[in-house]
Amino acid sequence: MRSFHIAALLCALAAVCFADKVDLKDGRSYEGVVLEETDTFVKIKTAKATLTFQKDQVLAVVKVAGGALAERETKLAALDPAKPAGYLELANWITGKGKEAYDLPLLRRLCAAASKLDPKQAYEAQMVLGKKLEEAAIKREAALAYARAQFSKPGDPEARVRLDNLRQGLRDEAKKEMQELAAALDLVIAGEYAAALPKLQKAEGLAMAEEANTQIGMSIELLTKDVARRVQCKPCDGGAEVNCPACAGDGLITCNVCDGGGAKKGFKAGKDETGFADGVCRSCYGVGSILCAKCKAERDITITFYNDPAIMKVVPPITVHAKAQHELDAFRTGVDMVKYQHKIEKRAVISIVGGPATKGGRTPCGTCQGVKYDPPINPPPVDRIRAYLADVNDRANGQKPYEVVPRVTEVFDKSALADDCLRYRNGAWVK
Repeated sequence: MRSFHIAALLCALAAVCFADKVDLKDGRSYEGVVLEETDTFVKIKTAKATLTFQKDQVLAVVKVAGGALAERETKLAALDPAKPAGYLELANWITGKGKEAYDLPLLRRLCAAASKLDPKQAYEAQMVLGKKLEEAAIKREAALAYARAQFSKPGDPEARVRLDNLRQGLRDEAKKEMQELAAALDLVIAGEYAAALPKLQKAEGLAMAEEANTQIGMSIELLTKDVARRVQCKPCDGGAEVNCPACAGDGLITCNVCDGGGAKKGFKAGKDETGFADGVCRSCYGVGSILCAKCKAERDITITFYNDPAIMKVVPPITVHAKAQHELDAFRTGVDMVKYQHKIEKRAVISIVGGPATKGGRTPCGTCQGVKYDPPINPPPVDRIRAYLADVNDRANGQKPYEVVPRVTEVFDKSALADDCLRYRNGAWVK
């Protein structure tokens, strides 16, 4: 048993050691494969997504060769629609030998592409997808994958048995979901909007929610917004916004590298300095704080330059307007940020002062989901909602049928290939 734990630990360490890493100034870190690094941005592909960060957000980039993620990138770049087998091979690889690089959205796309490009592969591709979805307890989608497998190979016992096993569980879940939806609709009919709102906010993906547009003339999403407008939310007092939790409403976050001082840690003024550029904190550019990205804050920053009394020409301070995650771009409009001097006059920077945030500090309220209190003149369509509720109850009680696994007519999931992109270049899917 002990040797098993040691082996597992070594495998885990190996997976970690072979990943590039991007550390951000706000404390976040991302591991994966660095696809591109320039003077202005860093692009990293993680197991879940491709992310791009402006260089002024980045504290450090650590590149390590090799690993499952790097191998996955190589295999993705080699995919060719003229060779459909490659998509299925990669789907099998990320669910087997290359499981450290497993990514469900990627698996969905690979299995859809393999099935579309060569229907003879559809059965195996959809079974691979269905099994991983079932492992993840995504039962409804797993059932659809098995249904597509059965459609591509009628009479296959494994697909049929797996689908039948899921159906009963899905019926039980659908009944509970319809009861939850019915409870929300009951409250809307009764005019108890404050009580109905949190239930409606959870109802959009529930069973029978897809029928709302047909039966009441609006989707559950639109009905939820209509009800939200009728409720004066307590946390935001109906204003739809609250103080940003990341910056407490200031729009600014103290630099965690220099602790707000604007200078390098350990730097001793008068002893170590030979110029502003030598002692400035390169994370906040000497300002001491960073604009909050969560609330998309903005502010003005004033840069003052040294004026030699012996030189008649005076270089006035310049003020730049900075936006969160693009502060470096603002500085570069007038300042050489390597030497910290005026771009044209070559005068040294002697101070950088950031003003208060002129924009930001507020984010959409989570309770009302950013819907402002503004009661509509007309009430909700109660008669239609009542008829819809009756239909939901009939299906929940078994008086009317409800098909938990819709009939499939294609061997692949069209939504997984909605963008029609089948080639992979530089960390992104392209046509």
